[in-house]
Amino acid sequence: MEGFTSFRDQTVVDFEDTDLFVLTGPTGAGKSSVIDAMIFALYGSIPRLDDRRAVAPVISKGMLQTRVRLDFAVGTQRYSAVRVAQVTKKGATTPEARLEDSPGNTLAGSAPELTEKVEEILGLSFEHFTRSIVLPQGDFAELLHESAGERQKMLQRLLGTELYAQLASRARTKGAEADVAAKLLKSDMEERVAAGVTAEGLKAARDRAQELARLVQRIEEQQPESERLGETLRQTAQRMSEIQERLTALRGVRVPEGVPELAERTGEARRILQEAKEAHDKSLEERRLIQKSLEGLPKEAALRLDLRRCEELAREREKKSLEASVLKEARSALETAQAEAERARKEFEDGQQAVRAMEDEHRAYHLASGLTAGGKCPVCHQEVSEPPVLQVPVEMEEIQEALDRATERRERADAKLLEGRTAAAAQDRSLRGVEEQVRTLEEELKDADPHEEIEAALEQVLAAARLLREADGREKEAGDRLRKAGRVVEALEEKEKRAWREYDAQRDRVAEMQPPSDHREKLAEAWGDLAGWAAEQGREQRILLEEGKKEREETEAALGAIRESIAGWCGETGVAVPDGEEPLGACRVEMGRQAGEIERLEQALHEMERKQEDLKRLQQEATVAGDLARHLDARNFERWLMAQVLKQLCKGATEELLKLSNDSYSLDLDESNNFVVVDHRNADERRPVKTLSGGETFLASLSLALALSEHLSDLAVGGAAKLEALFLDEGFGTLDTDTLDAVISAIEELGSRGRMVGVVTHVKELAQSIPVRYEVTKEGNRSSIDRIEA
Repeated sequence: MEGFTSFRDQTVVDFEDTDLFVLTGPTGAGKSSVIDAMIFALYGSIPRLDDRRAVAPVISKGMLQTRVRLDFAVGTQRYSAVRVAQVTKKGATTPEARLEDSPGNTLAGSAPELTEKVEEILGLSFEHFTRSIVLPQGDFAELLHESAGERQKMLQRLLGTELYAQLASRARTKGAEADVAAKLLKSDMEERVAAGVTAEGLKAARDRAQELARLVQRIEEQQPESERLGETLRQTAQRMSEIQERLTALRGVRVPEGVPELAERTGEARRILQEAKEAHDKSLEERRLIQKSLEGLPKEAALRLDLRRCEELAREREKKSLEASVLKEARSALETAQAEAERARKEFEDGQQAVRAMEDEHRAYHLASGLTAGGKCPVCHQEVSEPPVLQVPVEMEEIQEALDRATERRERADAKLLEGRTAAAAQDRSLRGVEEQVRTLEEELKDADPHEEIEAALEQVLAAARLLREADGREKEAGDRLRKAGRVVEALEEKEKRAWREYDAQRDRVAEMQPPSDHREKLAEAWGDLAGWAAEQGREQRILLEEGKKEREETEAALGAIRESIAGWCGETGVAVPDGEEPLGACRVEMGRQAGEIERLEQALHEMERKQEDLKRLQQEATVAGDLARHLDARNFERWLMAQVLKQLCKGATEELLKLSNDSYSLDLDESNNFVVVDHRNADERRPVKTLSGGETFLASLSLALALSEHLSDLAVGGAAKLEALFLDEGFGTLDTDTLDAVISAIEELGSRGRMVGVVTHVKELAQSIPVRYEVTKEGNRSSIDRIEA
């Protein structure tokens, strides 16, 4: 320890291999602080302080921290407990606390963990430890003199019997929970029974399943007949559909309009076509003869070309002559442009003269207008300080505007004159060429054939051409008639083809009924045979259709009777058949549903059996927990337990007291479980322990403390570690010499039992009688320890 109470310097105390020792020294030297340090290292508290949480009082005054380390053994396992306390503004705290085993493993790393681990290893709480291993000053006689009630409370704290009250409370809670669970389970089971989860309900479900199975069997027995009737109905419907299709096809066999007259119209058209062909051939021959007569005459085109050439030469001569006169007249425009340009030039020169005259008249104005500040005057050569303000003369502005207009007119006239001169030069060249062309044309006209001969030959050719045109007209008219007749014949023949195609189409639609053979050369006869056959076939098919309807009605009636019977069976059995669904399918669905219901009831009944077992278990748990709670009630079990504990403690204390008192005294309990002393020196007189003297009281208290220390590990709830050490911190100064000798003998005997026994006393006789002494001395505010062996 270091910085612990008066042990300011690091101090090491070694009790190993020591069975009996004494901590001795003057009062206040620090003997009890050694015991306090061991307790602090283990539990973080010391018994002398009222507040177990207090840490600051153990730190040496004026120091900032204390450090305590305790090495101890439980059985063969060694441990090391360390606690460090530091001063803070509000008191002190324990920043470091740990527990390690001998291999160096950390078993606890904080103050709460260290305390918890120590309690687990020792099996002793702080209170148990300070009542069984370390017996502090002033507490020896507490257990001996307390009333029965207070003694019971003390033993309850020491032995931890509050666990039994917790067990009783837990038993009551568990009993109540089991009772509530049993009631809920019972209610649930009753609801299930009410819902039909019973053996009777299962039997009814199975009976229902058998009834549904019989219904399915009856329906399945009707299936072959139903299927046969259904197949008959299907075949009848198919046959009627085929008949209806044939009737529809036969009704479509109709002779197209105009077919009977089509052959006559076609023959007449072909006769007209032949006549038109003959007329056309005749017109072609006539035209050929006229064309041949034209081959010996001059060509009309050549004659017309000669005539046209003469006319064109005359027209060209007239045109060129007119063009020459136009070119001559164009020269007058040049003369006009020259005159206009001359007048504009004259006007411009007059304007310039007027401007120069005006400038002379207003020369002073012109000179003044050029003056600038800082410049020199052109007249006097003096520096101009400020230019004069001038007013432009009105007449100067008007003359200048007139000069500007004259300048503009002169420029336009010069441009027009230049354009006229250019055009005149080109016209002169053209005029010379045109005059040359006129002379050439006049020469050509002199060399041409006479106009009259040409016209006579042309007239003869034109007459022959008129005959040819007339022949062409007749040939064209005949050709038109031929083409028209051909178109009529083609149209009628196309109608015949369409009629035959329609015939083939209608015959193909009824081909499976074997219609009559066609007559390809006789359209009307073929159509008549087909239409007559179709009418006869229609009558036969309608008869077959009526027979099919009758058969369908009979089949539907038979099938309906079967379905009605099945529907009645389903209704009797309580099976609802939805619209559009087959009864057999609905019954099988119902069977599946019923099978599910049977399975559900079987599982539910199995669950009911399990719940019944759970109910019995819960009721038994509630009963057992209730009985346990009553047995563990403080007024019963705890009172009985304390009585047994006191008897055992009294027996152990008597054995110790007889040794300490040389068989003079023993302890017993009265009817109120209070301790009484039996005085064997006075005829075994029984008297209260309060009648004992101070020394006798010490011996009796020591005996009871030793018994408690000896038997506490066996009596404590959950057990405790075997106690192999005992520290007695009590005032032995009240004992007389004989009693002190007896106490010394008892202590020596305790040491000889293999238990470490340490005594804290300032009585020299007691200290000197013990072979190993740890003498505690104090100088100033510092304590120290020395080990002395006799």
